[in-house]
Amino acid sequence: MSTATYSIASSSFSQSKSKACFFICRSGHPQDAAKYFLAMHKCANKWGGYAEQFLRANELAEFTDNHEANDDTQYRYTLEENGVLTVHQVSFYKRKKWGVLFVGMWYDFINEFLALPFEERLFQFTDSEFLATYKVMTIKEAIKAACESIDNYLLKDEIGDCLMKHRKEFNSPDIKQLFK
Repeated sequence: MSTATYSIASSSFSQSKSKACFFICRSGHPQDAAKYFLAMHKCANKWGGYAEQFLRANELAEFTDNHEANDDTQYRYTLEENGVLTVHQVSFYKRKKWGVLFVGMWYDFINEFLALPFEERLFQFTDSEFLATYKVMTIKEAIKAACESIDNYLLKDEIGDCLMKHRKEFNSPDIKQLFK
């Protein structure tokens, strides 16, 4: 059994930048945390920032002051506004010491710690090349978005690049499933 705290970027109505910190008891391992972040991604109500979505999607999350407020945690997850997730894990070799377990994009953390089939893995794609906005989605969602947009050529190129980069992770007959 492990516990964790989650310090997550928040976007309030006033557009001030802050963080909310949550505590989840008994499920702090990276595989469990990846499920919580995946639930955050799938949250239907996208109002606010990551913290708001995380809280809506994870009913076990409780507010806490900060990472240090719970001194019995084994993991600390910090998600910044730019999507970078830093995971610290405690070590008790000789003395209590925090070490870095992961630094990267939150969706890469999900892909690394959950055994998802290729078509359910998350990637960042261009949502609008004119506005230079990006969206995290599955390859199937990206294909659908590309088919619905006649002028988003960058997205179509990114899909091709993604499929080529990850071609070893799926069999060629499986690619047909992506286009259904």
